[in-house]
Amino acid sequence: MYPYQTVFENHLFQQKLASSTILSYRHDLLNFFTAMTNKSETTGPDQITTSDLREYFFQMKKAASITDTTYNKILSHLNQYFIFLFQANLISSLPTLSLKGAAIKSAAIMPINWSNQLPVLLSNSELSFYTRLALLLIAHFYAATEFLQPGFYLIWQIEKLTAAEQSFMQQFEKFHQPLCQRQNSSELFLKQRHSNNPSLTLPALHKYLQRDQDQVAFPLTPQKLRTAAICNFLQKNRQLTNQTCCRQLHLDLNSLNYYRLLSFSTETTKQV
Repeated sequence: MYPYQTVFENHLFQQKLASSTILSYRHDLLNFFTAMTNKSETTGPDQITTSDLREYFFQMKKAASITDTTYNKILSHLNQYFIFLFQANLISSLPTLSLKGAAIKSAAIMPINWSNQLPVLLSNSELSFYTRLALLLIAHFYAATEFLQPGFYLIWQIEKLTAAEQSFMQQFEKFHQPLCQRQNSSELFLKQRHSNNPSLTLPALHKYLQRDQDQVAFPLTPQKLRTAAICNFLQKNRQLTNQTCCRQLHLDLNSLNYYRLLSFSTETTKQV
């Protein structure tokens, strides 16, 4: 255990953080204090200095074991930990106060072929299960407003999946089943805490996506992701009939015509 683990993780739980997020805090704090113990015998939080933290991150970057995104995540976790201890009068100073996060290039451009990266995205455990599931559903051309509707899980059960997608869904089920039992519901997106209205709302889903944004190089915006996936499909499958496209993309004919024009415009822009 790391110092004050129980009281700090109780604090995180009271903040209604996801279990996976709390486990991520635990992982980063255990690694940090293990490194401090290996370095010297002075490992109490009140003895940790800014220099200790700088040296810790320097050694990790020297070993090429973290990216800038991971650095920011670990620094954020350590910062929240020390802020909690400081506010609880358990330490007298903040060793993280002068440390700055690494600048991350803004994820402003949506690659039209983002769904080609889906197998890698689904296997990325740094992303929450709900973010990965949302990416999978959007890659199958479902809108967020559709897959958050009651009963959508029945539609999803008959969807054809690749081997990588099936593997992810098996992992997701292990995460999902305890929630189903707790909430007495089979919906795909469920709140972590017991509720009379257990289904996740669209704003709540966006919070998961926002937390994971630094992990990917494109915007985690459901509408933009779906538009790109549809346009990419239409550019690759011009020979398909309107009926087939409407069925596979879950669109009516008017919407299909709109996306055909948009996909043509996107392709023309790329060629100029």
